[in-house]
Amino acid sequence: MPSEERIKSFYLDLGQRVRAGRARTKMSQADLATRLGLTRASIANLEAGRQHPAAHQAAMIAEVLEIPIQDLLAAAPHAVDPTETQHAALRKWARSQAKTDTEETS
Repeated sequence: MPSEERIKSFYLDLGQRVRAGRARTKMSQADLATRLGLTRASIANLEAGRQHPAAHQAAMIAEVLEIPIQDLLAAAPHAVDPTETQHAALRKWARSQAKTDTEETS
């Protein structure tokens, strides 16, 4: 499970990419909001990392800003530290082995 800090970082990075895409296309927050059927405040919150778009909204944002979805969501690998997942799996396996050893000696 990604930490809260990694999730926060993911959405901050996503917001920065939206802002950069908007600047590149010379689109205001209000323009983008209108194209997406959202409010200007929603775009401001998204860019600040406070609003988390649904998957379909992220796809729409990528399309409107002419950004490949994989570039818009490029921060995703940073949201989960694979070593954390590997360590969690290893700890789970070690606990299961210790439990098995305990049951065998009982």
